[in-house]
Amino acid sequence: MRIAKKKLSKKHILFTSAVFVVIACLSVFALDKLGVISILSKDTILNISKEPTQQEKKSEEKTNQDTKDSFLDNSKDDKKKSVEKSKPAPVPVNNSSIELSANKDGSNVTIIAKLKEQGYSQGKCLLIITVNGKKYSQEAEIIYQPEYSTCAGFSVPVSSVGNGSWDYLIIGNSTQRQAYN
Repeated sequence: MRIAKKKLSKKHILFTSAVFVVIACLSVFALDKLGVISILSKDTILNISKEPTQQEKKSEEKTNQDTKDSFLDNSKDDKKKSVEKSKPAPVPVNNSSIELSANKDGSNVTIIAKLKEQGYSQGKCLLIITVNGKKYSQEAEIIYQPEYSTCAGFSVPVSSVGNGSWDYLIIGNSTQRQAYN
């Protein structure tokens, strides 16, 4: 007995393959709907919702306005409190109210002045350095803080006055202070 092999045509192979693909897709879709598997995570599915109603829009606008008003009221209160706290003390009257630090870094000297008695609320610091008859001056803004103020800082090239013992003079808010000899 002889068994003859029947050749399948390309049409039959394509049709059979298409049927299997459709069955596989329907199976996966059904399992996804039943919750057995999840093809797409919930985050990637587009959430198309209905347009909010007029009442919902008005409620959201009122909430937004209330939040804004509350923020602005708190901001005004904070400003009033900070102004009350930051009223400057009287301008200092002696040398001990200024603390200086100087640090040489390469060809520059960085000078920082701390104005300890809180009397400098605004203005500029003027630094005057004298070395062997040579004078050098530089200005910096006063940085106010409730605890103390500082001069924004000075960077002085050593070449501007030369090496040696430097005499410093700090002038702030038109009040002279001898700070360092």
